[in-house]
Amino acid sequence: MTARPVRIVAIGDELLEGRTSVTNSTRIERALGPHAASVVDIVVVHDQLDAITGALDRTGEGDLVFVCGGLGSTRDDLTREAIAAWAGVPLQHREDIAAQIARRYAERGIPRHVDGDQQALAPAAMAAVPNPVGIAPGLVGEIHGRVLTVLPGVPAELDALLPGCLEHLATLGVLPSRREVRLWRTAQMAELAVARQTEPVRARFPALAWSWWLVDWGVDVRIAADPEQEEILSAAAHELDRILGDTVYAHDLVSLPRVIQDLMLARGETLA
Repeated sequence: MTARPVRIVAIGDELLEGRTSVTNSTRIERALGPHAASVVDIVVVHDQLDAITGALDRTGEGDLVFVCGGLGSTRDDLTREAIAAWAGVPLQHREDIAAQIARRYAERGIPRHVDGDQQALAPAAMAAVPNPVGIAPGLVGEIHGRVLTVLPGVPAELDALLPGCLEHLATLGVLPSRREVRLWRTAQMAELAVARQTEPVRARFPALAWSWWLVDWGVDVRIAADPEQEEILSAAAHELDRILGDTVYAHDLVSLPRVIQDLMLARGETLA
């Protein structure tokens, strides 16, 4: 399947005023990592109707658009209303969403707030994906020539919803094909040194998708490949294991402090 352009719209005054960091775009990109998806644009806008609709206007027909933020129950949560107005579709009260929300309140043993009824609204033709940890569901659907995935701005809720939303996108047949991805997290090696040491391997396997970037504790190296390239991916991975050696502290997205903590716990050691 030809990869659709992916665009991310993050909504929230706090993101533009330095009160909260823009981290949800990274979470979405990581979730899309195993797929042949290309994020071409990330936009951050205020909690205002015209700002949200303006950002959606800048997306293109056929785009895969992720919108995060503005799904709460306060007066500045305008994402549902903005999407409905932009797409020219009604904003409907959905009994299925209301039932989901009622179950979440009951599970938490707290009374349901009238303001929560706002969270049972959804633009017509968008499916609701249950929120495993919060109240507001995710919304997924083909609308106004785009494929929209709408997520809460709370990182824990967004993380919990992403697998279900991606599964729904797959059922719609719009999620790009999966790729094989390998990751090496290195420490105590400069980016230029990593680039130089891996250059012979990259030259031998140019068909693979190579990338590397600086993180808090060192440099990450990633290779992505189509399923039919699995054999050459394995060969390249074997070479990288040999070259990078014990500078590698993880092969998945775990931090170096967490790796050290797990090692110390396994040994029964403490650190003060």
